[in-house]
Amino acid sequence: MDIMRTNTALLLSMVLMKGYAAVDPVAWSLSPKTGFPQVNPGETTSVVYTLTVNPRFPRPVVLHTQFNKIGGTFAITDTCNNVTVKPGGNCQVTIRFTATDATPSSIQMNYEYNNNVIRLSRLNTSVTDNQSNVMGTISNLPAEFTLSNPEQQPVFTVTYTNKGSASVTGYAGTPAGTNLLSAAPESVATVSVVAGGNSCGKSNNPITLAPGASCSISGRLTPHAVGNLIVAGLFTFNNGNNTVNPTGKTKVVENQPDVVGDITNLPAQFTLSNPEQQPIFKVTYTNNGSTSITGYAGNMAGTNLLSATPESVATVSVVPDGNNCGTVNGPITLAPGKNCSISGQLTPHAVGNLKVAGLFTYNNGANTVNPTENTQVVNGSGQCKLLGSVNIPFHNPTYQYSDNVLQFKFTNSCTTAVTLGAVTFPPTGPSATVTPADQYDGCSNVTLAANDSCTVLVSVIPQTTGSLTVSATVTADSNQVVVPATTTVQSPGYTHKVTFINQCPFAVWYGVSQPSGSVDPTPNPSPLAYFLSPQVDGNLSASKSITIQGSYNGQFFPRTGCSLKGSSFICATGDCASGSNAQCPSGTVYEPYTRIEETFTANTQGGYDIALINGASIPAELKGLGPQTSLSSSPAAPYVCSGAGAPIQAQYSPFTPQYPPPPPPQGPKNPPATPLGNCPWQYTAPMSSPLFNFVTNGTTVTDCSTCPALSSVCGLAFETTPAAGNIVLACGNLIGYWTINQLCSGNVTYKGANPAMNPSAVFNCNSPISNYSSQSYPAGTTAYSLYACVPNGASLDSCYNNTNTTCCGARDWNDGTYLTWQTQQSYFQNPDWVNGGSGSGKLTLSPTPLESIQWLKEACPTAYSYPFDDHAGTFNCDSSDPQQQNHVNMDFEIVFCPGGVIGDLSQNP
Repeated sequence: MDIMRTNTALLLSMVLMKGYAAVDPVAWSLSPKTGFPQVNPGETTSVVYTLTVNPRFPRPVVLHTQFNKIGGTFAITDTCNNVTVKPGGNCQVTIRFTATDATPSSIQMNYEYNNNVIRLSRLNTSVTDNQSNVMGTISNLPAEFTLSNPEQQPVFTVTYTNKGSASVTGYAGTPAGTNLLSAAPESVATVSVVAGGNSCGKSNNPITLAPGASCSISGRLTPHAVGNLIVAGLFTFNNGNNTVNPTGKTKVVENQPDVVGDITNLPAQFTLSNPEQQPIFKVTYTNNGSTSITGYAGNMAGTNLLSATPESVATVSVVPDGNNCGTVNGPITLAPGKNCSISGQLTPHAVGNLKVAGLFTYNNGANTVNPTENTQVVNGSGQCKLLGSVNIPFHNPTYQYSDNVLQFKFTNSCTTAVTLGAVTFPPTGPSATVTPADQYDGCSNVTLAANDSCTVLVSVIPQTTGSLTVSATVTADSNQVVVPATTTVQSPGYTHKVTFINQCPFAVWYGVSQPSGSVDPTPNPSPLAYFLSPQVDGNLSASKSITIQGSYNGQFFPRTGCSLKGSSFICATGDCASGSNAQCPSGTVYEPYTRIEETFTANTQGGYDIALINGASIPAELKGLGPQTSLSSSPAAPYVCSGAGAPIQAQYSPFTPQYPPPPPPQGPKNPPATPLGNCPWQYTAPMSSPLFNFVTNGTTVTDCSTCPALSSVCGLAFETTPAAGNIVLACGNLIGYWTINQLCSGNVTYKGANPAMNPSAVFNCNSPISNYSSQSYPAGTTAYSLYACVPNGASLDSCYNNTNTTCCGARDWNDGTYLTWQTQQSYFQNPDWVNGGSGSGKLTLSPTPLESIQWLKEACPTAYSYPFDDHAGTFNCDSSDPQQQNHVNMDFEIVFCPGGVIGDLSQNP
């Protein structure tokens, strides 16, 4: 019985964490956002918490509140405790603090609903004695700026705010009128006040700051040498008796080149004869700058696209159709984050050492990048060697419990075909869960033609720390080839750190939404701060981390095809109406995109999921860095600390689920050793309709037949920007997928010239449900209501534990054609949702609501495909497992295009 209680508790914690997909039942906000304002002794200040029930949540919520007070006098007006709040409704808690002296005081509020306890961050009070009541802060100071190529002269701002209860008179700088701003040492950089940028006065013209008022002074830095720099402001007040002297740190660095070059797939050696090898290598150029550049492979004379020296050892030629980096007569433009490549083939002539080089010229010949690598030509041994390489290595750093999807590549550089055996992955070192997958193995038991290659993926999850090696091992025509991937595994810090890793062949900018009560902790926001450079074969994946302080109840997301246009940072996918600093100003993100959701408080490990309900962009995996649960009889066990969206799921065995009473209907009796389904991230849209394709607006069309078959995809594109919300039929690059849930939501408006391609008409979004069903639904119920599972009274609520004939959803993904395990089986299904309608003489929805989500679940079985998909999409690193008792601030990793998987998406979003 104790075991059953534990299992039931774990299951319930998973279920209750998300009773409704992509819906946070109760959100909170604080006014002022920063907490209690500073006060003087004898004064009173207050804050107001607002608790809001999500209007999409299907039922009222009963709220309970608790408080923990330390120190001073607090008065609480609480309209939330023991109150039932309807969806869309809210209640408020007002906390007043009266300062009796300067003794530190604090208060913490907790609220509870549906057995969930949300512990909010403790609020500290600040009491001043009025001796130093002006606060200074420095903003917009970059972490570093460049000395040259180009020289940067950043502008920063110093703000002074009167936090006291009485007015103060003062000025920027000293009584002598100097040191309004300073930079030390001046040998590194000097500072000047921006013209018209001082509202804080001078010693000969002071200002008066009323309580709560602010002034500012802006400065421009001019760099002179590389080095560290301290920037400071100075404000003098109270007749020179008081000063405030805020400081900030930055540094001047040498400019990194806009374009970087890498050479990959070049063997350490190749043979002159017996047999002769003619290896093919690739040079990749990536624009890591913030603006587009125009350039080409080779020099201004049109030569030296590739070179090999000395030519007496080997010569090089460009592979036919292997150059997409342009020529002097046909240059290309590389947008920020984009890359190009040129492939070359070596022909050996003599034994010896060889230097291979590429050349890319840009900025009208003013700049070049010239990557080089060494190899050697040797005499052969009579047998042709299969070349192996690690295209995508371990994460850097590699954390315990992280999911590293390694990509190995084998290349036949010989002039004859070679046959491979099965690829295996023996590990050495610390314990690790190593899982291959047939669907990602293009090498086992295949025959590679001359100069052909193949790739294979394997998931490696380290279970302990230390030096770890996993080798891809294969036999090629009786010769064994071993390709090792090595790393050092370290323990996570468990500080609620979220690490973003990009393994896509294109640039990605990570995004952080800022719903009420959550803050984007990205330091010094800028387009470069969010930028993750493209994955280059053989190189470490780009990564950046942020640490969440306190609670977080929101989402992360990938942004692609981004550029700075005026004062706006606009993206093709994941656009969030950001300004020039690329930070998302609110919780608004324009769909479709791959939604990555996470919820935790200051002292919980966190629940998480991937959601495709409103569309998808690039593949993504989110995993908590904790171990699998040992509670193997819980139906929710496979979802504990596993990878949502993972292309390869690890085994969980033995898995003997015991559902809590009442027992579910007939379901699979023997779950597979790998209960969670792998995500292939391949989409097969219903009816093969182009309306599900999300494309760039290359050319607006009225009919898909006019799209060039090989160079573009027909689909729906934003007419201008995502923020405008207007869509048209277009030919362009495939960058994601629309869903009926999004197309019918009213968030986008079709502006195409062909009304027959209007998704609202094609999918009958606004048609009354009575056209399709003989069942009784509330007035106003439409086809969209059924597609999106929008509850209306007792109708269209979840079919789990519900026998109402007009309920919604409840597909058993672990029955029939097995897709993935789920934590609960359904008890009933609405025939209208499954079949698209019911009753004689009624029309039928096409696709049916079930068909409208089935393709999403097949693309990623562990992602939400519809609102009630909780039982096959909710993950949690739960602290109820004895193995995880100490991991209360779980760290997470988000990998974009894990293992380089992008499905059918364009490599040029």
